[in-house]
Amino acid sequence: MMAPDDQPPEHIADSREIPRPEPVYCIIGDTVRGVRIWTEEEWERLEPAERPSPAEYAPGLGWVAPVVSHKPG
Repeated sequence: MMAPDDQPPEHIADSREIPRPEPVYCIIGDTVRGVRIWTEEEWERLEPAERPSPAEYAPGLGWVAPVVSHKPG
């Protein structure tokens, strides 16, 4: 689609302009925790002692674990 000569072309979103998603939180006992996802490559680069526990592997997504976070709101 072409823009008329007297109007600028419409802005086309660049893939680098993807907004950050809102934080995701979970509750463990009485504690609110943030949720973080590591790709398989990021997880492999972590020393075993640095890997959070508990953590679950989500196929196609990576490793998902709660992390220390501030209470939302």
